[in-house]
Amino acid sequence: MEISMDQIELLDILGEGAFGLVRKGILIRPLETYQQVAVKMLKECPSLEDIKEFRREIEVMKSVGVHPNVVCLVGHYTKNINEMMLLTEYCGNGNLLNYL
Repeated sequence: MEISMDQIELLDILGEGAFGLVRKGILIRPLETYQQVAVKMLKECPSLEDIKEFRREIEVMKSVGVHPNVVCLVGHYTKNINEMMLLTEYCGNGNLLNYL
């Protein structure tokens, strides 16, 4: 589901990877309902390859659908390549490696 920028409030940085970072966020849905989400974003000035990989990740998550062992895709924003976001369900126990 494509979201608009005014539906997301970005909060703390949760982690950082090779081509992006993950922030905690709040997704504001119609009728003023709120959902905590993890927001994966590309770093500033992404390369064309990074953009392609990010879009591919979104498509893979869409195709997986709901699975008990995979965080669910909540939404995405892809209208501006410098602000692309992938929203997944927020897992309050941190990353899996630290949790284990």
